Amino acid sequence: MILDYFLTILALATFTQGVAITVHPAADCKSNQPKKNTSDVYSSVARAGDFDYGLSENSSPIAEGGPILPASACGGQYYDFSIMNDIGPFVVENCAQNVIIAESELQLALTPGCSPTVRYPNLLNKGIVEFVIKMGAGSGVVSAIVLYGPNSDEVDIEYVGKVPNTFQSMYFPQAQRRGQFELYHTSNPETDLSATYHKYGIEKTENAYRWYIDDQLVRTIDSSDPAFPGQANTLKFGIWDGSGTAGWAGTVDYFNGQSKYMAIKSINYAPYC
Repeated sequence: MILDYFLTILALATFTQGVAITVHPAADCKSNQPKKNTSDVYSSVARAGDFDYGLSENSSPIAEGGPILPASACGGQYYDFSIMNDIGPFVVENCAQNVIIAESELQLALTPGCSPTVRYPNLLNKGIVEFVIKMGAGSGVVSAIVLYGPNSDEVDIEYVGKVPNTFQSMYFPQAQRRGQFELYHTSNPETDLSATYHKYGIEKTENAYRWYIDDQLVRTIDSSDPAFPGQANTLKFGIWDGSGTAGWAGTVDYFNGQSKYMAIKSINYAPYC
């Protein structure tokens, strides 16, 4: 009888914990191989009303140091902002008041004089980073995912709102522009990337970088390139005012009533073993 009672209590406790705790699978421990080209397109989600940039009574800047989802065997993490109340280990480098969790996503807003940037504290020597994002809309509004190195090597995904159906893959060795390094890519089917959610990825191996949209490989550079940015290893992302390069990005109009923010549903940070 005592054993039966103990087993019953244990079963109830296990069931209760299973209901209360949402478990999300961590990133797989991957080999040094390119990702498979399997489609995983996120549907469009319409927004109603204006974005308040986190400055209303019902929204406040988010705190750091909250719960982190289970790590993979390779040391990776999967961050699902629909179940998070803060940004965990991510570091807001500037304009923290413009970085909030709202509507089950991480939102980074561009306001006059304030372009928020967020950094992940761990270095990515090889692996992949993947973001599910709805990019920032409007001329001059630039949304970026960056791997940045101690020697100023840089590998980017950048989206300029004045060209709504394309994003750009870029790389810069030691912050130098040696030729025309950006290429333009679209989703399949082609759509406005500031109106729909898509998955963007940058993969780094010992000998190559690869760019993806919705798990489709769109570009590769390898170490045979004399401008190969081999030390790009720190993940940063943010939204910024590109008006200073208006020929490329356009000019921001802060008074047109259009909300200027990037919305991130999830981030997969997956080092390779």
